[in-house]
Amino acid sequence: MRWSEAGCLSRIVLTHAPRQAPVSLIFDVRQKTMQSDRRRIYVYEVTRRIGEILHYMWDPIGVRGIPQARDEYDGYVHQVFAHLERGASESEICRHLADITAGRMGLENTEASAKHDADISKLLVHHFSILKKQYEEN
Repeated sequence: MRWSEAGCLSRIVLTHAPRQAPVSLIFDVRQKTMQSDRRRIYVYEVTRRIGEILHYMWDPIGVRGIPQARDEYDGYVHQVFAHLERGASESEICRHLADITAGRMGLENTEASAKHDADISKLLVHHFSILKKQYEEN
């Protein structure tokens, strides 16, 4: 038995003979690689969309017009993504955004900001459901 590369996959597979490649194993590796690539693309697309929504639409501190501040809310993107992935409702996302605004940014939660957070939560859940459906269909 020896270790060899499986075609262009750059994955190491175990073969029984010097010139014999286990086709089923190569297929499994390709399938898993394709699935993980699709998952990476999905996560990238969803987190990119969340970041854009947080920066250009949620923007509780008013930095959307400042190009240098594009990454201002990036620290919250993966938290929001995790909530959406576990199936959080619009109200749970809204509560999370309100917690960020008050707890981490030290801003006051007003009636207007609560309405705005609810609208953003609805938008986040909507975009997430569309992207998730596209990911699951492919």
